[in-house]
Amino acid sequence: MAKSTGGPGRSDRTLAASVWNSLWLTRGLMDQLAAEQLANGPFAVDVTMSQFRALVAVRMLAPCGVAELAQRVQTTTASMSTMVDRLVDMKLLTRARSKHDRRRVEIQLARGMDTRMKKVEEAIYSGLAGFFAQLDASEKKALRTVAEAQNRILPDLLSASGYEE
Repeated sequence: MAKSTGGPGRSDRTLAASVWNSLWLTRGLMDQLAAEQLANGPFAVDVTMSQFRALVAVRMLAPCGVAELAQRVQTTTASMSTMVDRLVDMKLLTRARSKHDRRRVEIQLARGMDTRMKKVEEAIYSGLAGFFAQLDASEKKALRTVAEAQNRILPDLLSASGYEE
């Protein structure tokens, strides 16, 4: 990523505020779409949004440990350990000793969960597509450009936040 020679200017701060607000509102919309799918979708048990975020993180990181998972969803290791216990009891996650390090306990999605997660994601994508259908071609192009720019700087944002990608 190319870096400017000077520090951030007023327009950079205005852009940062705009992006922050947009992402915050988008996350709220995505949470609402996900909550609807969780309530009416492929899960046979009630799953909270926090638990769903943990399941999504496990899907991306697996196999992973509780500490890695806690860092990814920005909670304490103790809270995540309790949440993982519940998700294991609900048969949504599994815990097993690592084949490479017997001291490490690894967390993974339970059998069949990947398919269930994909169904929820597809429903969320369909819900978002309904909103995007209201945009004209130039607005869709602009939104793609923003998404590409965000994806380009995401590694720097994660690194600055202490995440390893």
